[in-house]
Amino acid sequence: MAAPLFAAAEAGDEAEVRRLLAAGARADQAADQAVASEVADSVRWLPLHVASSSGHEGVVKLLLEAAPATALVADSQGRTALHLAARSWNVPSWWPPAATVAVVRLLLSAAPAAAAMLDVNKQAPIHHAASRSNTAAVQLLLEAAPELAFAPHAFGETPLQLALGHGYQHTPEHYVETARCLVRAAPAVQPSLDILLHAVAAS
Repeated sequence: MAAPLFAAAEAGDEAEVRRLLAAGARADQAADQAVASEVADSVRWLPLHVASSSGHEGVVKLLLEAAPATALVADSQGRTALHLAARSWNVPSWWPPAATVAVVRLLLSAAPAAAAMLDVNKQAPIHHAASRSNTAAVQLLLEAAPELAFAPHAFGETPLQLALGHGYQHTPEHYVETARCLVRAAPAVQPSLDILLHAVAAS
């Protein structure tokens, strides 16, 4: 049943996911060689990883109900479903849609501890959200793990640096809004950082 469940999760087919789960499909079973998606197979994703990376809110809810513990399961790169939702990994859009924020909220509700989990590059979900200027997701993740607002990943970049460094991929309004959200987590440095953000937005 693994392959059909992965396909349904990837397609966002809630009715099929519900049918497969009722028929005995395992939501906690990792991808195997029979799974068509090469990405899911190569990094040992669960159906929840697939659905979360594509922003399929309804499917994510069904999979969490079937196997709540999967919200804390990491793939071979140390990424949980929350990492992938925050990054909007497979969403065919340069700007994360509202559905991805809803998925982040669902995953945090199921497993708040996932907000502080680090992947192999020592990135928490907030690093991924910041790099995509996903302000709404950044705010949710800050509420769950505020201590990570200025935590560097393995290559030394903090969420704020990622928001600014990847800003060229987004409009100034988007990445400055994300950066301001992070700045508010550290009031002591807000005045100087506000000056920096103003300069970046004007450039």
